[in-house]
Amino acid sequence: MSSSAGGSSSAVRVGQVPDALLSSATAANLAVARTYADLSRAPTSPSRAQWYGDDPMTLGAGNPQEDGGPPRGASLLWVNADGTVRAEEIGANAVLQSEPGQIQEIVAAPARVSATSAQWDVVWVESDDGGGESLLYDELDCQ
Repeated sequence: MSSSAGGSSSAVRVGQVPDALLSSATAANLAVARTYADLSRAPTSPSRAQWYGDDPMTLGAGNPQEDGGPPRGASLLWVNADGTVRAEEIGANAVLQSEPGQIQEIVAAPARVSATSAQWDVVWVESDDGGGESLLYDELDCQ
């Protein structure tokens, strides 16, 4: 998964590059799966995209608070190799918003991926206002 930024927006690009074109391929050769005008809502940081078969999934810091406080929850983008969005949860729909702390790092691994749905095992580190950190686990169901 490739992300290219220009100004204050970012395009998430996904695709397959034939072997013969690997040496000359650029981001322009990949399909734009999603464009984010507001980078604070893009599922990019602190996570890294993870590929599972033909299904890249990325999670990142979630919904910024209206008062300027730390983001709540985690933004999610799941696409397939041709750039079709299979699931997206950002902004008010970000996942894990009920968690009390701020997510510092988050990763996902597939428990089951099919043509119509998936279950992802998600592990994250969350910090609290007192400086403590917790390691947490949950399973996300994407339909």
